[in-house]
Amino acid sequence: QCFFILMTHTVQMRFYILIYAFIMTFLYACSDEAHQLLVSGRAGQLSDVLIDTCGGMTADLLYYIYFKRRT
Repeated sequence: QCFFILMTHTVQMRFYILIYAFIMTFLYACSDEAHQLLVSGRAGQLSDVLIDTCGGMTADLLYYIYFKRRT
């Protein structure tokens, strides 16, 4: 969620920026889980990717609603 906010906070709010931030959050979650496959004692799981992505989407929607109310 923090990753999403950092990506959108400094850029003027546009819908395509939200989509870009969402995609980047998904890709980061995938890379994090792929990295965990290489660490002994850890396991990369699809469910963790989905949880991280849902968290990013929730932050996406909340930030969008907040920004729309401000303007």
